[in-house]
Amino acid sequence: MTRDFDLAILGAGSAGYACALRAAQLGLRVALVDDGAVGGTCLHRGCIPTKAWLQAAKVRRTVAKAAGFGVDATLQGVDAARVRGYADGVVGPLFKGLTGLIASRGITVIPERGTVVADDGRGPGIETGGRVHRVGAVVVATGATP
Repeated sequence: MTRDFDLAILGAGSAGYACALRAAQLGLRVALVDDGAVGGTCLHRGCIPTKAWLQAAKVRRTVAKAAGFGVDATLQGVDAARVRGYADGVVGPLFKGLTGLIASRGITVIPERGTVVADDGRGPGIETGGRVHRVGAVVVATGATP
């Protein structure tokens, strides 16, 4: 039986890319399938940008309380567009590093929505864009929606 990959992972968020990196480290031919950006919600819309915004809020609060520390500081306001630029400046390098790491491990990223196809005697598969990729195993790491 000919397989395109030893392992296909549906979902390129933190669980999916961690699984892909470990599988590649073990010598498997790996496909990472996701129609969104590698890194998923955590990197692009959740954990990381939120922490950047929280850090900006902490700096604002510190400046507002500066006089209590004997430091003269003036809080002129908060520019949301610049805070967003700061958050994007945190996310951008992390995304670039992650995509570089994935590429350096020989992981194939398929930037499409994938659907599991039942084993028809040739092994399970992942259908993306009308093509079925035959694989040895599938990991579903699609995250959750509240």
